[in-house]
Amino acid sequence: MCGIAGIIQNYNKLDLNKEIISITDVLSHRGPDNTGHWVNKSNNIALGHTRLSIIDLSQNGNQPMHSKNKRYVISFNGEIYNFRELKNKLMTKANISWKSTTDTEVILQLLEFYTFEETLKLLQGMFAISIWDNKENCLYLARDRAGEKPLYYSANENFFIFASELKSIKKSLFFNDEINKESVFDLINSGYISAPNSIFKNTKKLEPGNYLVFNQKKMDYKIRRYWNINYQSNLKKQIGKRSIEDNIENILLKSLEKQLHADVPVGIFLSGGIDSSLIVSLTTKLGIRPKTFTIGFEDNDFDESKDSKKIAEYLNTDHHEHYLTSKEALNLIPKMQNIYCEPFGDSSQIPTYLISKIARQNVTVALSGDGGDELFGGYNRHIYANRLFSYSKFVPNNLRKLISSYLEKSNIRKSNQFYNLISKVIPKKYVLNNFSDKIIKIAKVIDVNGIDEFYEKITSNIILYGNIMKNQNIKFNQFSKLETDLNIILDKDFNTYLPDDILCKVDRASMANSLEIRAPFLEQELIEYAFNLKFKEKVHFSNGKIPLRNILNKLLPQKLISKNKRGFGIPLNNWLREELRDWSEDLISRKNINEYDFFNYEMVHKLWKEHINGTRENQNILWPLLMFQSWLLYKN
Repeated sequence: MCGIAGIIQNYNKLDLNKEIISITDVLSHRGPDNTGHWVNKSNNIALGHTRLSIIDLSQNGNQPMHSKNKRYVISFNGEIYNFRELKNKLMTKANISWKSTTDTEVILQLLEFYTFEETLKLLQGMFAISIWDNKENCLYLARDRAGEKPLYYSANENFFIFASELKSIKKSLFFNDEINKESVFDLINSGYISAPNSIFKNTKKLEPGNYLVFNQKKMDYKIRRYWNINYQSNLKKQIGKRSIEDNIENILLKSLEKQLHADVPVGIFLSGGIDSSLIVSLTTKLGIRPKTFTIGFEDNDFDESKDSKKIAEYLNTDHHEHYLTSKEALNLIPKMQNIYCEPFGDSSQIPTYLISKIARQNVTVALSGDGGDELFGGYNRHIYANRLFSYSKFVPNNLRKLISSYLEKSNIRKSNQFYNLISKVIPKKYVLNNFSDKIIKIAKVIDVNGIDEFYEKITSNIILYGNIMKNQNIKFNQFSKLETDLNIILDKDFNTYLPDDILCKVDRASMANSLEIRAPFLEQELIEYAFNLKFKEKVHFSNGKIPLRNILNKLLPQKLISKNKRGFGIPLNNWLREELRDWSEDLISRKNINEYDFFNYEMVHKLWKEHINGTRENQNILWPLLMFQSWLLYKN
């Protein structure tokens, strides 16, 4: 895993040697083992690279790397899991003398026989690739299919600059720091900023499954897509007549065999949930005793470490656990602005950073269960959608609107306080966290007319909590048909929430600790297989990820398998009322809110008072706001 950066200018205004060193050096955390630069003054282009050595630890793997014919120069971030197969394929075409045993050199050799797009289609793995073509005087950039590896870029008629992280582009003398108001709205509404936008108006993110071609002579670029999920795939037939569970297990085992290979120690994150437990179980089935890592919490409502420990003991892993205290979390919060470069509103960034830090003390690579929820329906909204669209056709629209109106007008404060009271005497497993939030969600979505509207409403903080933005309205398309393919909701999560929230969170938190994370679920074969399954084959009335549960039932005792999804959250609602209260109230004071013309202070104040008083749990909209306000202070 590495950091990449580059710059092209159309005149000799900047000293490219100084500029490339400046924008590359800030990526040293992504690649502490080596830093390299390449400058071509005749074309006014420079590439930079920071290396975290995973395969071939020798200097032969250092970058930027040149092809043997000197046509191409590459700065590459990622892992190509099928590079050995591709290497063998190339050897049937020519007698190649290899300088290294890296996947980087294989990519360069592929370009001697295939176009850039053809090469991308052959690659299986996670990557952000930059390649300069000396013959055509053009730059190629590409991002992997799921968006595991980041790639930012900025351009005008005088320059083009790109990097793994926004902090590199900010170091450039060309950088423009005008804030994108659309991105601020996106952050508050969703908790993250969706590609292709970034927090800055003139800086973009390359979207997953896309590549960019920059023409140096024209100082212009075009973006093309090289991969889409194939919903008409005959993959199910190709795999054979085995059961869905057998097919998934076989694909995962093949994925693990490739992803467990490295010239450095490899471990696995173990949360105690379905996805990570399955990854660990299948790894032990391969005859490997992995190191496993878990974060625990003082608050039992968020602590899954006991479940993880039982699974680790049953599978006899080399288990490591760490308990996150509120004091430790508070000390981490100021670091988040530098780690994420732009405001990021997913509070699980804190335990993700810490587990990466703990793991890095023992390994250089760790596997995660990311992608399982998006492929197989693991979120509560997938189950809610299944229930809603199964029964809504039997309930007249007018009646649903009436129920929605009644719930919205109901006294949320009293119902929340009453529920908090009775939750103290009912069994823990039946207690719902954020009860008032769930009531409001039901009220907002019960009368929707289609899955698109459902998804936008159930994932919109603005709709659920109120519009704190100035001069921003949100509109929805209306749908007349209730019969809709619920796989659409998984598609939306895969293409937005997964790359822009989950994978962004994991990449920045892990790379801040020089740790590489690999996601076995994001194997292309498994992605396409999962999306060609029917929704009902993945999600039942009360449970999602049915095939994964069935596989795990064969590998672990039923009592060890997690029943309820808790996510990787922290007790944020309580921390905002207690340990984080002074910090929060300073950030959202009238003075700090009114300094920029983004938010309506009165609405912000109302949401804060509701949360402090226990009327509603408003942390889902307050945290992105606090992260933005904190980022503004750091930015300045």
